[in-house]
Amino acid sequence: MRNPWIVSVLSTGYDLKEYRHALIAMLKEKNFEVSAYELPEFPVECDRFSHDSCLVALQRVDIALVIINKRSGGIYSGIDDNKNQISITEAEYLDAIRKGIPVFVFVKKESYDELHGYKKEFKDYCKKNNILADVGEIKKARDQFDSEYICKYVESVKTLHFIEDVQNAYKKNAVSNWMDFFDDIES
Repeated sequence: MRNPWIVSVLSTGYDLKEYRHALIAMLKEKNFEVSAYELPEFPVECDRFSHDSCLVALQRVDIALVIINKRSGGIYSGIDDNKNQISITEAEYLDAIRKGIPVFVFVKKESYDELHGYKKEFKDYCKKNNILADVGEIKKARDQFDSEYICKYVESVKTLHFIEDVQNAYKKNAVSNWMDFFDDIES
């Protein structure tokens, strides 16, 4: 018997290949229909940019699973100008929550730990430089701090900001900010 739910797997590609493969296999074993770009049945829109095909594919899913590790992904290059300077994975995440699709986010523990270290270092940076609570001043300080920050695990601060945006999803978008952590895939 087929499970009636279609589950989308959203993440970066080449750095999470084994994780995606394991998750897709487990979902299929549990009789879920899976929507993932590497599967032959993934709907390709011939008249659209590949990033937009990923967003269109979300229209047919019931649940989205997001996996975040070291990278936030390549910059979205589709036709929606409102999504410039975010990754395709972030664009998919935002599109899913806008469509009311339940989203479950899984973050590699080392990435999440780095976010906490980053926040502490930024707080210390603001204190040291007498940065007050003015939003414009904090934004400028964050841009400067980000340009100097040396990532310890993640590829760039964009990944840390993506995780932080998921944490703030309830405040920003009135949707669940549910997140869980993983260390490694089981053999």
